[in-house]
Amino acid sequence: MEKTMSAAKVLTVLKKYALVIAAFAVIGGMVGAAYTYLFMTPVYEARAQILVNQEPEEGAEPGTGLEANLAYINTYNVIIMSAPILEQVIEEANLNETVEELQSQITVAGENESQVASITVEDTDAKMAVSIANTTARVFEREVPQIMSVDNVSVLAPAKLADAEEPVSPQLIFSMGLALLIGAMIGIGFAFVREYFDRTIKEEEDVENNVGLPVLGTIAFISDQKQNRTEEVIELEDITQPDSESPKVSKQKTS
Repeated sequence: MEKTMSAAKVLTVLKKYALVIAAFAVIGGMVGAAYTYLFMTPVYEARAQILVNQEPEEGAEPGTGLEANLAYINTYNVIIMSAPILEQVIEEANLNETVEELQSQITVAGENESQVASITVEDTDAKMAVSIANTTARVFEREVPQIMSVDNVSVLAPAKLADAEEPVSPQLIFSMGLALLIGAMIGIGFAFVREYFDRTIKEEEDVENNVGLPVLGTIAFISDQKQNRTEEVIELEDITQPDSESPKVSKQKTS
């Protein structure tokens, strides 16, 4: 019973302060949108794909070449992120940053156990992201035969500016939704705090909880409209009721 009443009390508080909670949520969403738009720098992403295709040796079993290419990809992922490759990328792309800073911008990963690897670059400039991705793929394609003594890498799909013009972060809708949720939570917290410190008597339970005295009786509230209607009914009854004290007039016969 206590749990049911507690749940009912929670719903009552939420319903009572629904407009306040909604106002906090809207304000939070607006603040989140303004902060995202005005203070957060957009980040763009460009992606170039390379293909690893080593021809199998004569007489090799079927599937051996594919397994070898997958093994090569794991090795190539490390080589692409190495200093010798990235130093040439910095030089050819005219970058004003260190190898460590460039490494933090690049992500290399194989795609679904295939012979394709993706070089993904994030930058605050979409054109620069495309330039870094394509330069990295081109430098790696040129240098890998000397490093590994193999010639099995080619650029499958260079990065394109059209694909990188939409920022990947910050996401305005996500930021607004998160800020709206935080605003609603603050509004709910405000509602319960205010309700907790509100000591006015509204119900019989408030007397027992706040004063510690049992409720012996209650006085019903009658609105002015209902009271006026009751008085009109009483006056109408007085008018329609016969007056027993009024004198009776007798008729006399005249001769």
